[in-house]
Amino acid sequence: AGTFLWGHFMANNTDADMPYGDAFTTSGSLVAQYLLSTKILENWIFWIVVDVVAIIIYIMKGLNIVAFLFFVYLLLCIYGWFEWKRNMQNEMV
Repeated sequence: AGTFLWGHFMANNTDADMPYGDAFTTSGSLVAQYLLSTKILENWIFWIVVDVVAIIIYIMKGLNIVAFLFFVYLLLCIYGWFEWKRNMQNEMV
């Protein structure tokens, strides 16, 4: 819902190249940050999806350095997922 609403606003009120893609990364980041702050493991899945979409958007826009930065973020999210999962399993033992 956030993606559609923000994307619609951006499409009608800005000159954004990809309003719905940008809206998805914004909305997805807000959801992921909320899940992260409440220490829910699945926050990493949201971050991974957001980063993949952001990489695609930035490559399409020709912003390769920014796309590389988001690739680094993607690697950190994958690492975070495995670390959190390992730590949660160790706490159960």
